[in-house]
Amino acid sequence: MILSAQSLRSRAFVIQFFALMAEFGHEIPWLQPLQGLQYATNREHFRDQLLQRLCRHDEEIVPLQLLTPDRSRTFVGSILHFPRSPEVFQDPKNRQIAAALNEQGYQYISCLQIRDVHRQSGHGNVLMRRVLRSIRKEQGQVWGVVSQLPILAWYKNLGATVHSSFENQDNLWIVSWPKDA
Repeated sequence: MILSAQSLRSRAFVIQFFALMAEFGHEIPWLQPLQGLQYATNREHFRDQLLQRLCRHDEEIVPLQLLTPDRSRTFVGSILHFPRSPEVFQDPKNRQIAAALNEQGYQYISCLQIRDVHRQSGHGNVLMRRVLRSIRKEQGQVWGVVSQLPILAWYKNLGATVHSSFENQDNLWIVSWPKDA
């Protein structure tokens, strides 16, 4: 499998975005303003609108994709890498944790997604390990948000520290990974 960074203007990211919106568009609050974008056909307009709606004009959002190694380079799964989080938390403790992680320069990852036909085959594990290794090597610490308990346990197995209280107003758990030693 190949881990490949994509441009927000690329056809590859448009495919990734459509898959992300289908899976997470109604579940992740910060994706709500992006609902209509999945049907935009002009990639320049698509990128500009995405950054405008996320209020990220000056930031580099990097779509990372796991691709098959054959000539087709078939899209297996993906994750988004942000310099800082687009999340908005209701729980005061989660807001405080997120602010501290952003201030400390932690990089943010979101929307881990593996296509249905590739699930239950270890691709999520491959994708997460490669993304964590790459970001931690290049930029340092990484953090993210977990919305389901089975995924929380899996992230802990990948070395994540859980920062959020088990019960919180967001029903989300903030996790992080320190910089590789």
